[in-house]
Amino acid sequence: GGSCVGESTGAYSVVVDAILFTTHGMRRLFYSRGWGDFGAYSLHGRFSMYPKATGLVCRSELQPERSYRFGLTRDEKGKVRIYLDGNLCASAHPTAAGGFRLKMGELTVMHDDDHRYRTDGYVRRVQVWDRALTVKQMGKASGCVRPKEANVCPKSSLYKVSKRRVSYSSRIYGSHRRRHGGRLGSHESWVADYRRVDKGSEWMQVDLSKKREVAGLALQRHWRHGWQVTSLRVYVSNDGKKWIPVECGRRFKTPYSHSRSKKRYVAFEKPVVARYVRLAPASFRGLPAMRAQLKVCSPRANKKKSKSKGMPKVDKKRKGKGKGKGKGK
Repeated sequence: GGSCVGESTGAYSVVVDAILFTTHGMRRLFYSRGWGDFGAYSLHGRFSMYPKATGLVCRSELQPERSYRFGLTRDEKGKVRIYLDGNLCASAHPTAAGGFRLKMGELTVMHDDDHRYRTDGYVRRVQVWDRALTVKQMGKASGCVRPKEANVCPKSSLYKVSKRRVSYSSRIYGSHRRRHGGRLGSHESWVADYRRVDKGSEWMQVDLSKKREVAGLALQRHWRHGWQVTSLRVYVSNDGKKWIPVECGRRFKTPYSHSRSKKRYVAFEKPVVARYVRLAPASFRGLPAMRAQLKVCSPRANKKKSKSKGMPKVDKKRKGKGKGKGKGK
């Protein structure tokens, strides 16, 4: 058989489908013999390339006992990209470990001779290509389907939506009694059923009345108690039936706030185009409570000047006296 990894150019792609039992500390995921102690790690709960100086790290926090698809590509020019569940996290031109060149037969997965860096878990599948896959190809190889995305909007604002266009999977602790429950700045918060959060069954749904470019959202904790959603996933739809996760199901972290009025903002890498948006709590403090509002891109001004269809413009400049208007000779 032929080589599965380019030996001369160093261009390759790797996708490792694995379940991690432990994510804290420094856990090696995969590496090559030529990389020494460097390689792909679960570094303090984040998928990263070590050493840290490479700047290659995913922002999403890894959770134990959950399946992930860890992706790594290197092109012929030495540019390295890392992916988590098909979503591009970071890219750089590292110099450590020979630029993370990889040769045939030198990939070790979920193992380290030093027991301190061993990763508890198991591998479900390993895929290797002899070329650098594109962002779209890596998403497809990882099972990621992305919603329609827009260009980065220059300006966005919090979008006010009617109470009739906000719905919930469930409401407990009296959060259904007030008509503005769950809305940003209100005196009532949406409290989800904590027993169903781990299953991803709890959500707040917003109907934007038509397709809009959604750039992110803002959250507040419970208006009275210290309860707060500390991370969530976002799903979008155009018909309210078929839902697509934003950024391949990334967990957007919303750090705990001691202030009940302070807003925590979440920004998407690119605005997504959708009519319906679901906010699904993934972790919480106390109880899964939040008040939320979406950030929508402001309408772009039409710079094209419309042609005037009226009477032609009249030259307002007044000329001097004509020849026939002067005094006769």
